[in-house]
Amino acid sequence: MNVRLFLIKMQYFLLCKPELYGGGRIYGRKLCTGRKHGRIQCRTQLRRRITSDFDQINKLGIMVNFTIVNGQVYTPGLAIVDSPQPNTPLGGDNLQVAIDVSGNGKLPWPASTQPDWSTRFHDITLFLTSESHNFTISNGTKPASNTSYVGPVLDLEPSSTVKHVNWIWPECLVGDGSGSKNSARGAYNISMHQSFLWNGTDYYTVFDLPISVTNSVPKSDDRIDCDLLENKLSSAAEIGESSDSLPGQPWVEGGVSTTASSTDVTQTGAGNRGHSGFTRVAGIAIAATAILHFLS
Repeated sequence: MNVRLFLIKMQYFLLCKPELYGGGRIYGRKLCTGRKHGRIQCRTQLRRRITSDFDQINKLGIMVNFTIVNGQVYTPGLAIVDSPQPNTPLGGDNLQVAIDVSGNGKLPWPASTQPDWSTRFHDITLFLTSESHNFTISNGTKPASNTSYVGPVLDLEPSSTVKHVNWIWPECLVGDGSGSKNSARGAYNISMHQSFLWNGTDYYTVFDLPISVTNSVPKSDDRIDCDLLENKLSSAAEIGESSDSLPGQPWVEGGVSTTASSTDVTQTGAGNRGHSGFTRVAGIAIAATAILHFLS
């Protein structure tokens, strides 16, 4: 077998047949569209997928789909996440989340100016979740103390269409790096629960944005005991049953849907392992593509 034919076959199996090595789907989509002049057509789709639209397994074993346009993360709902980006390592004094609630100007704001609008928010609640923990970030109620959790998201900065959530990290997340095996630090999801009306129909959706608490979180008297923020953990099945399926993403032309996958979860405290296997396979495939391009 000559080198060119070997590389073409390797590229095909890495990108189009990941089930043969147990890898599921690289970024959730078969990236090859067929052959042209004896070459697998994969390069353009691979590049586009990485920069705009990709799937990933969240920490509860659910396959979530991200659509990212100009740095904004479009959720299965009306909210658009301006920051943080998926898989960002976080730390500092606070967890900061910026949420656009206007559909990039498509919804009237304040919502009270158009109370009969057929597309509008009812509520947004936020939690920091892992396989081991479920901390309240904002549960839609007013906290007794500003250092415990954040008040109703939609009431923040009443005149602004971008809501800036600033949540003080609790005591158990103080430290640096991933922490020990039994540490609360490590991989988490920012779990966004949205209740809203879209084109006259009520929906309730759950969206998980993966992050990692691996940057330094300093000690502070403002940090409260994690037990005071802890909630009951829900299984992937329970979350799936409670979340509605949308026919598409409200603000993205063509829409985007979420899919489910029964996969192993990532343990909190085990570091930010992520999907290094997928990354290595994708890297090998890209290298094969580059060699083929050089040989052409």
